Amino acid sequence: MRHNFLKVVQIFLIISAFYGSVRLFYYFTDGFVISNIHSSFFSEENRETHRLSAVEQNQIKSILAQKFTYLGKGCQSYVFSSEDNKFVVKFLKYPRLHPKPWILWMKKWGIGQKFAEKNIEKKNLKTKMLFDSWKLAFDHLQEETGVIYAHLQKSHDLNTKLTIQDKLGLTHVVNLDEVEFILQKKAEPFCQTLEKLMVNQEEAKAKELIDRLFTMIISEYKRGFADNDHALMQNTGIIDFKPLHIDVGQFVFNEQLKSEEIYKYELFNKMFRLQEWLKEHYVSLYTHLHQKIYAIVGEEMYSLQPKLHNHAWSEKY
Repeated sequence: MRHNFLKVVQIFLIISAFYGSVRLFYYFTDGFVISNIHSSFFSEENRETHRLSAVEQNQIKSILAQKFTYLGKGCQSYVFSSEDNKFVVKFLKYPRLHPKPWILWMKKWGIGQKFAEKNIEKKNLKTKMLFDSWKLAFDHLQEETGVIYAHLQKSHDLNTKLTIQDKLGLTHVVNLDEVEFILQKKAEPFCQTLEKLMVNQEEAKAKELIDRLFTMIISEYKRGFADNDHALMQNTGIIDFKPLHIDVGQFVFNEQLKSEEIYKYELFNKMFRLQEWLKEHYVSLYTHLHQKIYAIVGEEMYSLQPKLHNHAWSEKY
């Protein structure tokens, strides 16, 4: 009996040690290892982006000649910042988009076939949506996103190797022909910029910044573009007093959005959390934004309930 008890304790300690080691690894590395940015995706024609001019190509190569240091991670990418602190490279986080080995095993051996196929289909859809969004950001929304280059499939003509430093301080050299990534201008957080302006008693400039954000989003809707991530406060940055989208992983194009009767609901949802935050911290800015939303949505806004998980590709808003 005692022998069995000790064996159970030993197994428990081994499992606990293994789990603790995994958690420590993620704590110190954010889960980044160089293999996680290398995918097995094949090239697809619908991922081709517009060609850069000779001047743009030289600019990109000059930027990528710098060393990039680990900055953080999002749901879809690992982010590295340039030495001059003006740009970020975002590498595809491959494990998030690829089915787990045990899911593929289930499908292969016919165990839980429907579950496995549904999981694989979900991953494939997520991958397509991400690539579509990155392509939209680069091909159509450069001004609004700061994305100056998108490499969405493997190539042979970049001939560029990027030096990166991970969270542990280890240096890696990445052949950029072999990975999917975007290069984006680095921005300051939108809400922090508003806070600084208000602390410095520059309310007029804070209102102007809100106006610019509002105008940018309305302009996107009128062209049929929308960001399905409603975390506007976290995903908006500022460069040279100009708002732009930091997270570019959920953009869609939908012809219906060009109609004010459609986009007014998306606008209400998009601005809801920002309104609530301003109402709590800066009432004058809240009133300013509230009036701008009212001018488009009208009296209906007082009866609307926010649908923060609704999407611009939905049939019904």
